[in-house]
Amino acid sequence: MKHNKNDLAPSLLLQFFLIASLIGISSLTCSAQDEYSAIDHKVNNKIAELEQRKADMIVCYYEPCYGSFMRTSPDSCTAYSVKYVLWQIKKKSFIQRFDNCRVYKPVQMNPVLLSFIQNNYAKLTTEKLKPLAYKITGNLKDSIKEILWVDHSCHYIFEIHWGSQRDAIDIDSFRLAESSDSTHPNLNFAANQKSILCELTELASNEVLYYSKSK
Repeated sequence: MKHNKNDLAPSLLLQFFLIASLIGISSLTCSAQDEYSAIDHKVNNKIAELEQRKADMIVCYYEPCYGSFMRTSPDSCTAYSVKYVLWQIKKKSFIQRFDNCRVYKPVQMNPVLLSFIQNNYAKLTTEKLKPLAYKITGNLKDSIKEILWVDHSCHYIFEIHWGSQRDAIDIDSFRLAESSDSTHPNLNFAANQKSILCELTELASNEVLYYSKSK
């Protein structure tokens, strides 16, 4: 069947507007999900400044949650973008918070966390947590089912600058926190709790909590 050019024009125009609309929606969605865009330039500038000052170690620490979206009230500021920069210089350790509401002053901190990272660097950057796993009883034999990821989870992220080394440690809190799938016990729960990555998250959480009370 043949089509007249004049008949095709409206159809092509409609397709163009549909595609343009989809691209526009996609772009808005990506922008909305980038919760750290408001503060990343501040954090990057701080890290660049510390590198110029020859800081011994710099760690950017934050806890993103995926599968959720935070909104701010029009009459107040809700801190939904939060990152911490920790550094060691001339044998002294410091911490500074960055969020979308205000700029915080650096505070001297206990060196335990940064020393822990330095002393266990190789293991921290290679260790992996085991996925949630549970046993399924079958008629002929039992089997093991693993849950590798979930669509809603929070992570502990450590971006490390140490001399010429650049590494990121990404710890999924789901693998640490879930002792079962609500029915079956997690066979890897005990092993993950004994992991050095679990110890790292506890040290970081305690440091942030102490900083929040003292600032």
